[in-house]
Amino acid sequence: ITLLFFIVTSCEDYLEKSPDLGLTEDDVFQEYESARGFLDQNYSMLEDFHNWNSQGLLNLNYTSMSDETALIIDDLNLTRMVISGQWKDFPSKGEIGWNGCCGGQSPIMGRAFRGLRITNKIIANAETIPDLSQAQVEDLLGQAYFLRAWWYFNIITRWGGMPIFDHVFDLGEDMDLPRMTYQESTQWLITDLDKAIELLPHQWDDQEYGRATKGAAYGLKSLAALYASSPLMKNNLNTLQNTGYDTEWAKMAARYAHEAIAYVNSGAGGRYRLMDGDEYEHIFYHDNFASDEDLWFRADVGRHNDRDLRSLYIPKRVNQDGGQGFSAMNFANPTQNTVDRFEMSNGYPIDDPNSGYDPANPYENRDPRFYNDIFVPGEQWGVNAANRPLYLETYVGGKDYNLAANVNITSNRMITGYAEKKFVWPEANGFTRDYGKYNYNMVYIRVTELYLDLAEAMNEAYGPMSDPEGIGMTAVEAINVIRNRVGMPDVHSEFTASKEAFRERIRNERSVELMFEHPHRWNDIRRWMIAEEIFSEPLRGVRAYPTTSGNAPDEFT
Repeated sequence: ITLLFFIVTSCEDYLEKSPDLGLTEDDVFQEYESARGFLDQNYSMLEDFHNWNSQGLLNLNYTSMSDETALIIDDLNLTRMVISGQWKDFPSKGEIGWNGCCGGQSPIMGRAFRGLRITNKIIANAETIPDLSQAQVEDLLGQAYFLRAWWYFNIITRWGGMPIFDHVFDLGEDMDLPRMTYQESTQWLITDLDKAIELLPHQWDDQEYGRATKGAAYGLKSLAALYASSPLMKNNLNTLQNTGYDTEWAKMAARYAHEAIAYVNSGAGGRYRLMDGDEYEHIFYHDNFASDEDLWFRADVGRHNDRDLRSLYIPKRVNQDGGQGFSAMNFANPTQNTVDRFEMSNGYPIDDPNSGYDPANPYENRDPRFYNDIFVPGEQWGVNAANRPLYLETYVGGKDYNLAANVNITSNRMITGYAEKKFVWPEANGFTRDYGKYNYNMVYIRVTELYLDLAEAMNEAYGPMSDPEGIGMTAVEAINVIRNRVGMPDVHSEFTASKEAFRERIRNERSVELMFEHPHRWNDIRRWMIAEEIFSEPLRGVRAYPTTSGNAPDEFT
């Protein structure tokens, strides 16, 4: 609470008067346009994990906080924070740091507290602004209630249950506030989301694209309730043990997820839909402002640049280096642990005797999402300036395997043999340099997640095959919608015989579908309380040896 006091009061002078505009707060709340501009600071403060220097962490992908990827660089902040556990020593960096505000290079927590103050100012003053129409009041309040819930959700997800921040704190105010449980905190933010759903529009005009909508509020309500049902969040303020899910919260989460799906399927939200399998890659990069699956996202059309793509996703050889040094290579490599989660195309895990998995041909007949998400050694990707094919050279002896020597680089090479493909297209490389061919945003909630939320909540509340409350879809049916969309078969019956057996398939499906879409995996392994189990296994990669020579080896051992 002492920390909170300094956070909320340190902005006092800044908020009283803008040095750029010369406006006092009284001036701001004299007209609609200035009040809306004040509120709009929230959108610029939204986190963007596609930014090469997100939260000041310099080229490092947050997927390496979980087991999704491994970092190849040794001495920057994310490595030290995660591997050493020195979270408290990095107050100006990373996921739970608080010091610094409020651009994308400062921690999300500092921005979240500032966002709470701004939204509380709007909620307190919107109805007093002169000459506002009812539509303008609802415009301001609907966004403010949603954004207050969003920032509060970000805080409790990282720090646990907190006091209720429902007003602007004054300097002389009693700050000795009771800390609530995670579930109590969630119940409060859901009341904000209910208000937002009532007030927000279904969609905005094109020039207002990216603002919160009813669909965003429905999606966050589903996600927040699911988190509150989880084993970690079931604990009170004095316990930390895994006693399973809270079934009553799981029932609520199932209802909210179904409401959100029904809203999407009603067509009221306009463009929202579950996209087809043949357009799957364009969920993640697209010609338009956003894909039709995106319920809540940071609208960044034209803002991402080649450095974001090079630093986070594109291997050094495909980047051509271009004299850019470390900024021309991706630092986070997908692990073999991640690769192994992709089932065979017949729907069996690779370690199942019915899978048909061939260790000599490990990348054949896999879940189609594997080919959308993962670069493998020797894979052809794009062409160079002379229209000759480029290949991922993470095999032994390749140009991505042996990098220029530097004390910061682990083993001086891309250490797992894999690279992330999900957010890049073949033309985005250091030769053809078409980094701007598509748009991509930081997406927080998309339609697919509603089905995953529903499946997890239904399974924990009622089991795999039951729908006694008439929610409208069983856990198995919800998962199969997502699998069938990409051409995967229904989950086999041997995995749906019990809640426990199906839980593992739900968690695997969530990992595969939301892969590299931070912060899902990191949050999931925490809320499921499986981090100790996950990290008891080493992070692994592949060492591929080409059996043919030349620039396009096509066989490996």
